[in-house]
Amino acid sequence: MAPFIIIAIVLLGLVLLISNKLRYDIIALLLLAIGLICGVIPFDQAYVGFMNPAVTSVACIMVITRALIHSNILYLFTHKISHLMKSQTGHIAVLVGLTTIFSMFMNNVGALSLVLPIAVKTADEMNHPRSSILMPMAFGAGLGGLCTSFGTPPNLIISSFREEALGAPFSVLNFTPVGLSVTIVGVLFLVFIGWRLVHKKNAQSKSKDENNRYICEVVLQKNSPLISQTLSSVNEGENFPFKVFNVFKRGEVCSDKDQKFQEHDRLMIEMQIKDLEVLVHKYKVEFRLLTQPEHKEYHFVEAVVTKSSRLIGRKLKDLNLSGRFDFNVIGVRKTEKDSEHLLEKKSLTAGDAVLIATKQDKLNRHTQYLGLLTVNWLDPIKEIGFKNFLPLIFFIFTVALNILKIIPLPVALGFTVILIILTDLLPLRLLYESVNWPIIILLAAMIPIAQSFQATGGAELISNLFVNTFCNCHPVVLLGLMMLMTIFLSDLINNTATALIMAPIAIDVARSANLSIDTFLMAIAVGASCSFATPIGHQNNVIIYNIGKYKFSDYLKLGIPLEAVVFIVALISLLYFWPIYG
Repeated sequence: MAPFIIIAIVLLGLVLLISNKLRYDIIALLLLAIGLICGVIPFDQAYVGFMNPAVTSVACIMVITRALIHSNILYLFTHKISHLMKSQTGHIAVLVGLTTIFSMFMNNVGALSLVLPIAVKTADEMNHPRSSILMPMAFGAGLGGLCTSFGTPPNLIISSFREEALGAPFSVLNFTPVGLSVTIVGVLFLVFIGWRLVHKKNAQSKSKDENNRYICEVVLQKNSPLISQTLSSVNEGENFPFKVFNVFKRGEVCSDKDQKFQEHDRLMIEMQIKDLEVLVHKYKVEFRLLTQPEHKEYHFVEAVVTKSSRLIGRKLKDLNLSGRFDFNVIGVRKTEKDSEHLLEKKSLTAGDAVLIATKQDKLNRHTQYLGLLTVNWLDPIKEIGFKNFLPLIFFIFTVALNILKIIPLPVALGFTVILIILTDLLPLRLLYESVNWPIIILLAAMIPIAQSFQATGGAELISNLFVNTFCNCHPVVLLGLMMLMTIFLSDLINNTATALIMAPIAIDVARSANLSIDTFLMAIAVGASCSFATPIGHQNNVIIYNIGKYKFSDYLKLGIPLEAVVFIVALISLLYFWPIYG
């Protein structure tokens, strides 16, 4: 009975994850509770996931990634190399290449966040559509993570399953032959073919007009040249770089389009990000939440709301964070036809682009805490010294110790974090904020479920059904089908959850067919990171959704061909580097 119960729990988890009604960490905790109540998970195994080295390694990688971002050296590198971009293909090649290389050694989201501000800025300056750049970058980050054991959480999970099955984990570079082969071919596809599949020709002529427009609320100051203008004269005139939707006089909407504007009137406007300085200095307006004298030193920043943001569900009209954070959301990117009611009715969701105002020295802290990812900001780099390079030096040194088999990878990553803390390279206030706790909870809660899935015979039951169904198939077909199943799941649910569900099945399929466990686990590692065909498969896909003005179909246009390329190259590489009968 136990195998059927655990299979039912796993299937329930798949349904809940695909429905996207609850956050994935809550779903994992719910499944763990059901498993404990039903008796398929022993009570003394409830929190064994927190002791798993993979969980510790993922948390350490997140802290190290934050320290590298905080050091500014990688941002400096991207900023310098951005001047080498000339043609659109070259532009895309540089940005995708940088994102891919960074993601080989750090968290994928961190790699994308490093290059994203440069990508947005240079795309707008060169009049290249963001759509042709951002999706290849996000997918490049996913490909780069395949190359090392710490490049992406699924690789660490697969490595831990290998240790349980065969007594030793994969080494850091065991993933490199197959991962690098897939990455090179995948990046070449993205640079020379893939971006053309999501290139929006109309966006090129409108990238500075429509793709960059925000809805904001401003207050007219005493000397504003807009005083004595009317709604009709502003919207019908050609000299004003903005459009006025509503006028509020003494808190009430003014319906008379010919009534003259007065001091302290509030205007609901639509504007471009590049016209901020003109709006503030030439037209003498202040944003509604920034009317105090101390707000004069605020900087404007464009950011995107991530899946874990504390602002999700909050309405823009009620969002005033100045008292607690010196940080304000003052506008939202135009994404709805009914723009004039956007500020009143809009609740923030993952992927929304917002305009924020804050002090420069508080920008990193508040965006990290609130779950916002900066995509367009003033250059924060003032001076780079030897200390800025220490996080990278520590990281390279400790990983080298692991490659030389002096210390295990979780210990090496832990040493890196300790060195970063002792040398004050990352403020302590950012240490725990650096960790994506929903991912950690997901891992810790799903590991006991995955272990029970294997221990109770649930994985064996499914693997036997799989092998019996395809018993007449060639072993290569079995391997390919396992990878295809993993790719399909990774497009629908979190890639970490995909690895946790599919790894036990892959091990039992390999054992039942008397094939190499390593080959099948590597296939799962590749498949779990191929979440390219939907915007929900990976957090990076969500981040770029609104910034690039994508539709769901755009992910299918580029994601499915890329997944086909990855599948073919990975299958060939697996058979060459990891013999299936080994």
